[in-house]
Amino acid sequence: CVVTVEAFLSYISIFYIAVVTNLLLFLRGGISLGRHYETCPTAKNPQNLFVISPTLVDAVRLEKEVADTPRVIIGKSVINFVKAIYPKEPDVLLKDGWVFQDYAMDGEACLNLYSLAVRKIETKKDVDLGARKFLERMRDILNQRIVSVRTQPKLLKKYLWFAGYHNERTERIDKALAIDMPALLNN
Repeated sequence: CVVTVEAFLSYISIFYIAVVTNLLLFLRGGISLGRHYETCPTAKNPQNLFVISPTLVDAVRLEKEVADTPRVIIGKSVINFVKAIYPKEPDVLLKDGWVFQDYAMDGEACLNLYSLAVRKIETKKDVDLGARKFLERMRDILNQRIVSVRTQPKLLKKYLWFAGYHNERTERIDKALAIDMPALLNN
């Protein structure tokens, strides 16, 4: 079942990365697990959609109240689900690099958006250099965004958080992938 959870998390990571690299939009969100009910619209009444979902409410709460920076919060319901399935290895998502604890902000569990790319590079499976090119592209996008919002403290804080995340994930691979934040901010 962790394979299914990993596949789900990888789809979200790929979607997030596609939005950033193609649309230059950094997102925030929340992932929760639980009961969800919705009716299907019919041909007679295509507007007839009814949703009851405490899980959706929790995911929205995670996005609005917790994920103040461009990150995807993994709700406790997801963590508890994985722990229940793998009681002998409750931190399997942390160990495998899919989730990280964001101690710099608040200790929340967050989706590691770079897990696929970093894993490819660290295991020497990045033969086409696609993962490295992705990390270089993210570095360049972040450099450009930070420079463009230098005079907007609220936005700058969000991009600096992501730049810190980027540096933390890439410095052990190659320091050339890192963002020189002091140089960017002092120009």
